[in-house]
Amino acid sequence: MDPERGSIEVRLRATHPPAFLKPDMTVSIDLTVARKQNVLTLPADAVHAAASGSAWIQAVAGQRIARKEVSLGLRGEGTLEIVSPLDAGTQVLLPDATRLVEGQRVRVARKED
Repeated sequence: MDPERGSIEVRLRATHPPAFLKPDMTVSIDLTVARKQNVLTLPADAVHAAASGSAWIQAVAGQRIARKEVSLGLRGEGTLEIVSPLDAGTQVLLPDATRLVEGQRVRVARKED
């Protein structure tokens, strides 16, 4: 099991394997284990310490950087569901090469799609 990649190794035995199947061949599959509609999500790299159980983000509050603890729900490929206490419309800082610290003044520039 590899939680970082979201993968797990499973060994299967084919009862009637096709002729092209060789020993130690691999296969990749994607399984949808849950699906939700109308949820808040963030890019995974915007959420700090997501694997530790005490996830947090950097958000803008009054033109300053504020650390906000968040609770996570489902984890997708490159995105994380935020279940609380983040409100829709909260301005979240996405990581870049600049080192930003809590309390630092910021000017918001929206990311272009």
